[in-house]
Amino acid sequence: MGSENQFPIGFPLGDLCGKEFMVPYLVPSDAGGLFIEYSEHQEVEVNTLLENCILGLLSLLPQNLLQIHVFDFGFKKRFPYLADLQTLGVYNIYLNSQKADWGLQKLEDISRDRHHDLLSIDHPTLNSFNRSSDYPYPYHLMVINLSYFPESYINPKRFADFVESARDAGIYLFVFADIDQVDLSEKRLHSLKDNLPAFSLADGELTHEPGLLLADLERLSERFGLKAFPGTDNRDRLASDLINRSSTTDADEPTDFLEIPIGRSPDGRSTINFSLGEKSENYHAIITGTTGTGKSTLLNNLIVGIAENFTAQELRLYLMDFKQGVEHKVFSEHPNCEKIFLGSDNLDAATDVLESFVNLMKERNALFRRYPDVKDISSYNGIAEKKMPRVLLIIDEVHGLFSGDYKRQDLFRSLLSSVATQGRSFGIHLILSTQTIAGSINQSLGELMAQFSLRITYRLIKPQDAEAVMSMGNLAPLKLNKFELIYNNGSGLKENNVLCRVDPPKDILASINRIRNSRGEHEMIAPEIIEKVSGGGESEDRDANDWSTQYIESLQPGRREQNREKAAQERDQHKEFLAQFAEKHDLDVTQIQGLSGEARE
Repeated sequence: MGSENQFPIGFPLGDLCGKEFMVPYLVPSDAGGLFIEYSEHQEVEVNTLLENCILGLLSLLPQNLLQIHVFDFGFKKRFPYLADLQTLGVYNIYLNSQKADWGLQKLEDISRDRHHDLLSIDHPTLNSFNRSSDYPYPYHLMVINLSYFPESYINPKRFADFVESARDAGIYLFVFADIDQVDLSEKRLHSLKDNLPAFSLADGELTHEPGLLLADLERLSERFGLKAFPGTDNRDRLASDLINRSSTTDADEPTDFLEIPIGRSPDGRSTINFSLGEKSENYHAIITGTTGTGKSTLLNNLIVGIAENFTAQELRLYLMDFKQGVEHKVFSEHPNCEKIFLGSDNLDAATDVLESFVNLMKERNALFRRYPDVKDISSYNGIAEKKMPRVLLIIDEVHGLFSGDYKRQDLFRSLLSSVATQGRSFGIHLILSTQTIAGSINQSLGELMAQFSLRITYRLIKPQDAEAVMSMGNLAPLKLNKFELIYNNGSGLKENNVLCRVDPPKDILASINRIRNSRGEHEMIAPEIIEKVSGGGESEDRDANDWSTQYIESLQPGRREQNREKAAQERDQHKEFLAQFAEKHDLDVTQIQGLSGEARE
């Protein structure tokens, strides 16, 4: 806690210079932002001024505590140094109306949510809240180029309300306009000019309009005859320092054990990763989306990505598919898969797996207790000669498990709760995929949803579906286009929404073959394939103690011959019964055979 999480006291816009001394020109951040006017021939100077100021703000705050949002529909790259920071996840740019609408709505939602759910009498501003919190919320800086920004986005009511509430919610605005292209007398701009201190740049000098917000600076300038000028161009140094700061990681800083690229930001510049581990503080995930939106493609890419990045000694996979299909059969050669359940609708199969995970947690706990400094799998693997693999269970269409026999459901919920709440310490993790978690599945998961802080959703149709997986009022999934998803690693809160354009499907077989050819035998395992029993019969395991022994054994040559002999005996007995029945009731035996299906033998 402390001042390091507080927003800088002022915007470092340049220098106040007099005959005898020079001081930094810090525009009070309490003003909420800046409004800068310029002529066309000064465009490069204004770009440099703004980029220098923004980089200065980023350098004054802890990493990732300030997010930059640039709304600029121009063709040229206006802020090249900031663009290089996109890989750090701090810079967002919106280059067309669709992206701008999404970005603006996101920031409005953040402001609204913070005012209603976060700010209070004790902490009326985000600055105040962050000073007293161990978990500060990020600040946001909107940078708006009015020369290209559509008129419809700057209506008086919308922006008056937003600008007036933004600063307290930790959202600041830098607005700049070419006076040769924008009519500043337009009514739609009044809410901006009335709420932000206005500056102009002419002949290399910064001037500001008189106003209460800058009264202290005015008095200082008048007393000593100071003039304001843009500061020294430090963009190269500031950007390099920020990149170096990001790459310098403390040895004790937490890391994620799983980080798989799944797509890119809307502008295509930043990679979005599926991450589980201590850094992201996510250990399980849930994925939703209507039929055909791409859930299977995402899961398949994740499963392939695991093979590309981990050996079987590092991570083991269990795959379950409750879609009555055999989609996961394509992973029969996956080098990390322990078991693959194909086309199963048997709750016992999922229950058995979770029971085995509960037993595995007990075994690992007993092992950890032998070492005084071991508290979880990470600390164990840090000292053990033989590393312990993490285990990941992926269940597709998991809603199939929350129907039917309530007694079996209760057992499944109990086991799922044990794994979800305790599994992370023992390296056991879950990914659940379903069309929706509204309705009965939401009631079944209940408080367990808190364990699934990573929530990913494709397009949804109904508001209740979106709010069930995200949070109240988070309706972003209703607005998604094809090949888009919302990646939210903050328990569904709107301000944690990240729009992602999903990567295309990988060539699964080619990727798996390439990986297997590059691995040693000791780095791979052969998955056990467990298939559904056809004909509705009960199923058991291929080991005598598991759930498909009878079916698997029935496929063996010797057993198939025995089954054919048994079937022939049953047909002979059936024919004999029909003949006796026909004789007793004076019926034609061929009619009885036709009705019974015997004639189709």
